[in-house]
Amino acid sequence: MDGSSTTRDRLLDAAVRLLGASGVQAVTHRSVEEEAGVARGSTRYHFGSREDLLAAVLEYMAHSGDTFLEHAAATVDGATLEPGVMDEATQDEAMRAMAAGFLTDPEAERARFELFLYASHRPELREAIARWRQGFVDMAAGHLAAQGVTEPEVAARLAIAAMDGLILHALTAPHEDLRRHGPAWMAHLARAAADFPGDGA
Repeated sequence: MDGSSTTRDRLLDAAVRLLGASGVQAVTHRSVEEEAGVARGSTRYHFGSREDLLAAVLEYMAHSGDTFLEHAAATVDGATLEPGVMDEATQDEAMRAMAAGFLTDPEAERARFELFLYASHRPELREAIARWRQGFVDMAAGHLAAQGVTEPEVAARLAIAAMDGLILHALTAPHEDLRRHGPAWMAHLARAAADFPGDGA
């Protein structure tokens, strides 16, 4: 990795930290440069406008999310993101591991929701959000299709929306039940999605 790409990644990491700690309003050219410890003007050089910076952060976090899922699955013996390979018990354990990661990294999750809300007011960023979300849907739908679910993409969207709701509750006013049972609840949602009846029910 050359010096230029290293600086770019440092700026993106800094922007994510600022998003998670203080929200979108905290992300400026100067604040990102100060957080990253790089020279003044670096953010404008690599990204141009603030809008371009936030769009780049979206893409960066989407890629980081894919990597996180791969690493989480790798922590469980026999787990893989390839559809149809895991047995039910291993899939349940992998889902709990992934859920625990989501629920115990509040900074990254706050940054994600901050970007979602920011993009909701900017049509030009919604496409990036949709691509990001579709990646999760495609992965989940592949597993559901391998289990014989008749409408795997619909079921996947339902499960992911419910999981995002749990994460949002964990970020805002978490109840003790959520702290104790959150990973188990998410694993249950994954199992419930496999029973989604579809329009033919």
